[in-house]
Amino acid sequence: MARRRFGVEGAIALIDDLLPAIDVLAVEPTVHVAALARYRGSLPSGTSFVEQVSLELMSREAIETAFVFDADFMTAAIRVIP
Repeated sequence: MARRRFGVEGAIALIDDLLPAIDVLAVEPTVHVAALARYRGSLPSGTSFVEQVSLELMSREAIETAFVFDADFMTAAIRVIP
């Protein structure tokens, strides 16, 4: 997705500059199952499964703010940056 939105240089900057500064969480089976249930419950809203995984992890980790470009996070009561 980053490459499509920002080009190759943007994807490289993401890998080299941004990712080292953030925590990356593995998706455990319980998170996957819960996200799948969220996804099924959200159909046909158009919210992707990947977004549902993110929202499930954010809920479990009590994360209230996200650096995202997707409006679906705003409708989920997540404070969005930028």
